[in-house]
Amino acid sequence: VLLELELIDAHTLGELLTQACGLPLAPFELVDDALGRLVPDSRVMAYPHKGFWTAADTVKDRALLEEMYHRAQCPWMLWDPERSGAKSDDVSLRGTA
Repeated sequence: VLLELELIDAHTLGELLTQACGLPLAPFELVDDALGRLVPDSRVMAYPHKGFWTAADTVKDRALLEEMYHRAQCPWMLWDPERSGAKSDDVSLRGTA
């Protein structure tokens, strides 16, 4: 599936990343600068991720992930249907052989 993406300026992308991650804009200044050079040359691509994602940057993040692991609520463990909550017969979980 090909997606039609709208080109946006680096500052807008930095703001979107800030909103998504809940971080202040300052950490994205470096990204802002790099993207400012890459976007006009169409050298940046993105796609919508529909799977599980969470930050694992802080002690609090790690504690949350470990708590989820111990409760067997691990949506990132697609290879383990019991922990991920996925059905074992789900076609999307099978590898392509």
